[in-house]
Amino acid sequence: YYLTQDLGYSTEDASLIYGTFLGVAYVTPILGGWIADRFIGRSAAIVGGALLKMAGYIGLLFGANVTVCLAAIVIGNGLFLPTLPATLGALFSPNDPDRQRSFSFYYLAVSAGALLAPLICGTLGENFGWRYSFLASATGLAAAIVIFLAGRHLLPPDRAAAASQPIYEAPIGATGRSVIP
Repeated sequence: YYLTQDLGYSTEDASLIYGTFLGVAYVTPILGGWIADRFIGRSAAIVGGALLKMAGYIGLLFGANVTVCLAAIVIGNGLFLPTLPATLGALFSPNDPDRQRSFSFYYLAVSAGALLAPLICGTLGENFGWRYSFLASATGLAAAIVIFLAGRHLLPPDRAAAASQPIYEAPIGATGRSVIP
């Protein structure tokens, strides 16, 4: 609606832009997870991704270039999205019974957000102007960043693997040499 109502795009062009945006948003978490695991770590990916998304929404709020703003949102999503469940998983040992309950609660919260966000932002956009929708999105991300940073000290150590380190290190035997030839 924003593209057609406020910016005057045709329905066909708006559908193409939105479809491309959604398609890329589904692919970028693969790259974002790899970047987080190999180079910057989960915490930096979460905060950096949220900041990029927030910058995209703030750009839309102030009428910046739509393509640049959507790119910031998609790249931020790619960093932010895959690292949240990885961070949650790092809090528990694989056999901890609280692990499954935590993931269930996490997915319930994500689903509730996926239901409520379009209703809130869509209502704001259609009734008060799309800038209020973008402001609500940026405000929600700012709150998420503050909450994450306030609780980051409770998380396990976050180590990004260096690109030169092997993903798997062979067990060391009694001789001090690798058990695997």
